[in-house]
Amino acid sequence: MKKLYIIGDGGFGNEILGWRSDFKESFSNIEILDDNSSKLSSIQSIKDQNDPFNFVIAIGDNKVREKIYENVKSFNAASDLNFFIGQSYLGTNVKLGLNNLIMHNSSIGQNSTIGDNNHIHGQTVIGHDVAIGKNNS
Repeated sequence: MKKLYIIGDGGFGNEILGWRSDFKESFSNIEILDDNSSKLSSIQSIKDQNDPFNFVIAIGDNKVREKIYENVKSFNAASDLNFFIGQSYLGTNVKLGLNNLIMHNSSIGQNSTIGDNNHIHGQTVIGHDVAIGKNNS
């Protein structure tokens, strides 16, 4: 089993941690890291791990999330996961990129494409045939 790092120790990170029962069976350890730019050493501390790990970035600011994503995915990370917190609906033929966070009670319509590193917040409805790039909320 892999470790999971939730990057972002504010309200959003703690909200994800609160839903850990949805995904704790998949990970040997779940830890929150500080995303404060003056404390990036906490994020850098995961760089030299020997074992692959997964991460989810719990930061609402798209530019900050993009910067951290580009940095962390170069580590020994297995960033091939998308995180579904709570129940959500995916239509047929939905294409998801990497490291997306899809919160509870969301719906993504058929034939839609979602790029990498997006946050789909709770109770969001995305219609059919929609294309969303990367690093969006």
